[in-house]
Amino acid sequence: MNFFLIDSKNIVKEIKKNTFNIIISLIIIFISSTIYLSLPSFYIYENFDKKIQKKIAKDFKLNIKNIKGIQYSFFPKPHFIIEQSELYFLNNDKSKLASLKNLKVYIFLKNLQNIDKIELKKIQINKANFNFKLIDIKNFHKHLKEHITKKIQIKNSNFFYKNENNEIISISNSRKFDYFIDTKKKQKKLNILGNIFGTNYKFYWNKDYTKPKETKSNFSFQNPNIDIINNFKESYEKKEVSVLTKVNFLNTKTNLNYIYNKDLIVFVDNDNKKNVKKKIKLLGNVELEPFFFNLDLYLNNIKFKNLTKELFFNLNRLNNISHENFNGNFNIYVKNLNSKLFENFKIKINSLNKKIFISNSSVKIKNIGKINFKNIEVYEKEDELYFKTKIEIKIEDQQQFYQRFQIPRENRFNLNKIYIDFEHNLDKDKYYFSGFYMNDKNDEENFGLDLYEVNNYQQLTLLIREEFSKIKME
Repeated sequence: MNFFLIDSKNIVKEIKKNTFNIIISLIIIFISSTIYLSLPSFYIYENFDKKIQKKIAKDFKLNIKNIKGIQYSFFPKPHFIIEQSELYFLNNDKSKLASLKNLKVYIFLKNLQNIDKIELKKIQINKANFNFKLIDIKNFHKHLKEHITKKIQIKNSNFFYKNENNEIISISNSRKFDYFIDTKKKQKKLNILGNIFGTNYKFYWNKDYTKPKETKSNFSFQNPNIDIINNFKESYEKKEVSVLTKVNFLNTKTNLNYIYNKDLIVFVDNDNKKNVKKKIKLLGNVELEPFFFNLDLYLNNIKFKNLTKELFFNLNRLNNISHENFNGNFNIYVKNLNSKLFENFKIKINSLNKKIFISNSSVKIKNIGKINFKNIEVYEKEDELYFKTKIEIKIEDQQQFYQRFQIPRENRFNLNKIYIDFEHNLDKDKYYFSGFYMNDKNDEENFGLDLYEVNNYQQLTLLIREEFSKIKME
């Protein structure tokens, strides 16, 4: 019994002794680690701005100039803080990208005892305003394609795109911007979470170094829900890039093929037997120097009402104004409209000298003829959006016309054209007709007088019958 008591006392003493040794060891390790991590705090930072500028240029292929104030902190990870600086691309000292405050330069743990041997890990920029012009976008594209870089991280910053006159064209807010190389997967990546034109978006870009001629990107918008997937394939011999773009929008999946070089973008037909059900086809050219486009958009099985509503809402949002260099022709052709009355809609949109306008627009009336839209105008009245036009109805089959709208025989006569004034309240989806006449006239003062509201096909039929009875009486 005494033996067990003696042995228990020895065990307790040994535990206390080991516990004390462990605590002392932990304290020594903590103090040693803290001293090691704090070593850069004791450096003399005279001329260090030039050293860190060279290291950033080498590791990140960026130029940091006019450095003022450098501090060091090891919490939560060892890093330098550059209080003030300016950011440029390499070999471009004239175009400043941003004025930076508190730029964080993270470093690896090794070699903290030697300021010349310290290795940079990543740079982090927070709450900065970036100014981009076309030349800067080209330089960034070159940076993506050619440079091997360590991680660049940008948070909660704004990107302003400006024209040659230093006028702001667009603004994008970025909550997160990660640009890095995944050494394990041998891939270069760019991930962005941001907002543009009031819409949140995600952008992912990837270059696989095992397939150096190919890159991929994914652009996703939340409202409206749009997903754009791009696959780029470069041809060094032809000095051009072939692109396959997959667009998912409103439950519609579309593939677009185009080829581009420094002067021209050509959209080509991607028809094949496996893609018979596609709803969208884009063909045409975009000249880059100077910028001018001729594009034809072919749509299939689209609701006529939805198409026109989206089109005119967006034109009104732009206020029918475009950039002075955004010139060209955009033609929309729609087949198999989801309508009992209409088919094969065509609308031509032109952008020239800062103005956007619509011309040569028409829609086929099934088995009857064609409607031409003239003097198209989109305007606001009492905070509601209206579409106004003069309709010219070319009647190719009079018998079908009279039968479709149930015109009595006594009110029928030889008829080739009818002109109608038409308005559409796009917000309330209400339709108004007025001014049935046989000869084209330009009487803007009387436009909109005696408007008749029509909400369905039966009301339209009744209105046309009444108008024909009045014409016959006259």
